[in-house]
Amino acid sequence: MAKARSAERGEGLNLDCDGEANAPSTCNKVARVLRPSSWPVLSPLTPPYHLRRLGPPPAYAGSPRAVVEQRRSLYHQGPVRVSEEASPDRRSDQKSVAKRRGNLQYETRHVLDKPTISVLSKGLNFAPAPSIIPYRDVIGGIEPAVRKLSNDLAEEVRSEVSLVLLKAIPPKPNTTREERFAIRALRNDNTVKVLPADKGNATVLLNTDDYHRKVLDILQDPAYRRLSRDPTDSITRKTIALIKKSGLPIEAAKRLYPPAPAPPKLYGVPKIHKANVPLRPIVSSIGAPTYQLARYLAGILSEHIGHGDHHIQNSSKFVKTIADMRLESTDIMVSFDVVSLFTRVPIMDTMELLKGKFDHDTVLLFHHALTTTYFKYNDTFYEQTDGVAMGSPLSPVIANFFMESFEEEALSSATLKPRCFYRYVDDTFIIWPHKRESLQHFLSHMNSRHANIQFTMEIEEDNRIPFLDILIHRKNDDL
Repeated sequence: MAKARSAERGEGLNLDCDGEANAPSTCNKVARVLRPSSWPVLSPLTPPYHLRRLGPPPAYAGSPRAVVEQRRSLYHQGPVRVSEEASPDRRSDQKSVAKRRGNLQYETRHVLDKPTISVLSKGLNFAPAPSIIPYRDVIGGIEPAVRKLSNDLAEEVRSEVSLVLLKAIPPKPNTTREERFAIRALRNDNTVKVLPADKGNATVLLNTDDYHRKVLDILQDPAYRRLSRDPTDSITRKTIALIKKSGLPIEAAKRLYPPAPAPPKLYGVPKIHKANVPLRPIVSSIGAPTYQLARYLAGILSEHIGHGDHHIQNSSKFVKTIADMRLESTDIMVSFDVVSLFTRVPIMDTMELLKGKFDHDTVLLFHHALTTTYFKYNDTFYEQTDGVAMGSPLSPVIANFFMESFEEEALSSATLKPRCFYRYVDDTFIIWPHKRESLQHFLSHMNSRHANIQFTMEIEEDNRIPFLDILIHRKNDDL
């Protein structure tokens, strides 16, 4: 659920705008959502913004505390799953909820009230309409791009933006008053986490204590090592030094420098399709010292992957690929899943593969981006000692790059080969034309090719098998 940003309290600014009779009052509205500390990229501002200091804006009225506390009291002791297709009505009765676990899935005896369930069922991509025009967000989003333009064109863009903001009218509310209170209660309640499910369109509510415990369980893995201090500054200096030595054009190199580096942050998304609802670790690397470099490297490496017969770009194209497939009565549908692929990608082996594609300086950039994976969780810093982190733009590309080489060697050396082998990152769909008894031998063969790459296997049941976010149904000889 995208959070509508509210105005910040504190010292404000005023905009002197020209050309409109009602400009001062509108500009004062803009002033109330701007503070100098929020705009390191906007100093100094050029016309037509002309900012000058004002006093603090008036405080905004909040919702009744009793309503917020009432919303808080309705939370649970375990995860609650709300699928996006669930309808918001007829949910307040606990017995009827239990009968509709396919749409609204509870793992608790507590029930959320109707407004909370209604707003959660809209999904985490739902954006509540703002009650005021988000002037600060609009200007702050445009200004970094404007500064890359020529002065004349930049002034023209700023003038056009100012005119649009002066005439802008807030949109009509797309939530009820009760739903807005429910959203505020969810935001202010530190005892519960609202998270997207790892797979499928579901929203998950998890106790903060349980969430924290599950994350700490993940960090017990030998792939993670606790650090004594924040390495952001040292990694930033090394990143800039390597980029300067890489031979890239000066302007291209500057775009890869970290503008305002901040440590990556770890969070988890619940795997609701697995027992005990474990978390999948994700590292949010936006703003990290190597983020821009990782994006650049992902772009140049992408040209070298996805050209094989086994690659799947997404679930939609996979469906088209198998749409005309005909099965024999002896064929078996199977799915393979690589165990913790991202934290198990062998970096040194991958570096050897990269040496065959890129020059020495570029390989050094890859090595730096792949071996400086660190993150922050609860004010503690950790380093990932092997593999890649989910959340970096380079990670899925590197994983695909290594797996394409791995599967080519593994399949060519197999005694019995599958009829088809389609892989999307760590998930693989297989049609096995041989007897069921030989499947275990094939699994053992795949698991023997590299110590880091281990597969689990799932065989079709009742002519059905889940793969990615779809359910493949076998009917006679068709899929």
